[in-house]
Amino acid sequence: RLVATDVQADLLSSRFDIALVHGEGNWRGMEAKKLFNEEVFPVCSPCYIERCGIVIDHNNLARCALLDLEYEQWHWMNWAIWLTEMELPLPAGPRRINCNNYPLLMDAAKRGSGVALGWRHLVDADMHSGTLVAPVEGVVKTHFAYYLLHSFNDQLSPVAKWFMEWVLDEFGGEA
Repeated sequence: RLVATDVQADLLSSRFDIALVHGEGNWRGMEAKKLFNEEVFPVCSPCYIERCGIVIDHNNLARCALLDLEYEQWHWMNWAIWLTEMELPLPAGPRRINCNNYPLLMDAAKRGSGVALGWRHLVDADMHSGTLVAPVEGVVKTHFAYYLLHSFNDQLSPVAKWFMEWVLDEFGGEA
């Protein structure tokens, strides 16, 4: 059974074999194996750059249609945090699209609706294919990361052990 949730309390209070979680790496009663650090940068489709009408650079990024992810957790990255970390101006007007689902937000970016924040490893395939590009340079690295969790007390099934090994192999350079 595969469950996707943005609410850690729901996940951690339910029964699971393995979880992939964003955070600082300290969950009571859990063994956490770090997969990769959090690195966030702007992404958009090449067609958005063509249609934008301005040269996108650090000085006018806030004038673009910024696609923002609504967040449940205080530590999730958003445009206000990213622009502040990069010492860039905040947008004067409202963003065009706010979305509560990261895959839908990335779909909007791929379709040319604006500039979104991309998380390294989550957008790598789209960056390699050219579906998404980085319109400006700059990466914000936080002290958060993505972890693979399982309970200290649980004996993992062979399938769960295989899955955990597969995930760790996929991110072998970072883990």
